[in-house]
Amino acid sequence: DGARGTWDVVLPMTSPAGQTNLGFGTYDEIYERTSEGWKFRSLRFHLAGLTRPDNGYAAPEDTGMR
Repeated sequence: DGARGTWDVVLPMTSPAGQTNLGFGTYDEIYERTSEGWKFRSLRFHLAGLTRPDNGYAAPEDTGMR
């Protein structure tokens, strides 16, 4: 009655100032079966890095994002 899923993701983003970025990392999810169907029990995103087309790769520590 429970399951776990992990998947990698690349997230295209645009900041409020119009800066384009690509974030990438992993989602870790835990699901549970309820009488209403499958539901998320938890959902966590682990940021592996962030890149900007004009600045190359930045590790999470360098971006202030954790």
